[in-house]
This record gives sequence, structure tokens and C-alpha cells, in this order.
Amino acid sequence: MINDVQRVDYIKYRLMQIGGHDRAFRYIVSDLRYKGELEQLFDLPFDEILQAYLSMLDRRNRIVHKWTMSMWETGPVPTFVRYRYQQHINYLAETCSNANRSASSC
Repeated sequence: MINDVQRVDYIKYRLMQIGGHDRAFRYIVSDLRYKGELEQLFDLPFDEILQAYLSMLDRRNRIVHKWTMSMWETGPVPTFVRYRYQQHINYLAETCSNANRSASSC
């Protein structure tokens, strides 16, 4: 179990090095420009990498986020989760707004 989590976290770390911090991992693993590096990292043919990454990610999320994964599979996101998420978004927006007023950027 721990090996699954560590492997995915390591792969995410390597994907940031390969494709940069500004791209989603699923786009990096399907980008032909990185074919050689990805095949070496995953030890798989290029056309199998995306599916392997998605199943590893799903396995990791079931371990790390077990409760939320099971709740979301049975229906919509619970109201209290949505509420907490919206609170966080509002906090970030307010922080960014205050930072812009003080001549700093978000």
C-alpha cells in the first residue's frame, strides 16, 4: 500500500521535472515529445502509459482519500464538502484581493 502511494508521488515529482509545473500530469504522460523519458520512467510502451498512470492514481487516491472516494462514488459531493471548498475559495479570493491592494501579486 505504502509503495503504491510513494510510487505515484515519485512519478508526479518526475513528471514535473519532465513537463514543467504548469501542465496537468495527464497531459504530460500523453505528450509524444516526452516519449523516451516516459517509457523509461514507467518501464512501459508509450501507448500504455496513460492508462497505467490513471490506474495508479486511482489506486493511490483510494488509499489516501478512502472516505472521500467512497462518498463520491455513491452520489454527488456531500454538501459540507462543497461548503468547506467554497469557504476556501472565498478565503483565497479575499487574500488575493488584499494582496493586490498592497501592490503584491497573487
